[in-house]
Amino acid sequence: MTSRKEAEVKYGNLLDSIIEVDPYMRSVIIADLNGDIIEKRLVQGTRDFLTEEQNKQVMEYTINYWNYRKTMADKIGNAKFILESYENFKKLVIALSAERLLIVTFEKEGGQKDIVERIQSVIELNETYDACRSISASH
Repeated sequence: MTSRKEAEVKYGNLLDSIIEVDPYMRSVIIADLNGDIIEKRLVQGTRDFLTEEQNKQVMEYTINYWNYRKTMADKIGNAKFILESYENFKKLVIALSAERLLIVTFEKEGGQKDIVERIQSVIELNETYDACRSISASH
């Protein structure tokens, strides 16, 4: 079983890698399906558009929307990611696992296709690294 400290290091390294993907990045969050934030990174100098209470409401909406989409998976397939575009920024939601979501915000000027593909590559590399590490540890 992974300790809280090990999870913080694992997710911290992942978030550090993702935040460096593009200069338009604003924030990177890992949350569970209850809306609890596991780990978060905010680019230095980035200001939040919402209050803390409003952020909690948005997180609740994000989780509920993701869970709703899961109820339709047998008809439409599993969600790979959700991309929301607002006037002031864009938000990307990607499943890291059955219990964890990655939520990334970036500036509206960011090239969403490039950012999505680069983030997916970082996640895949991280999963490959974790799989190799766990195999090495078992020998």
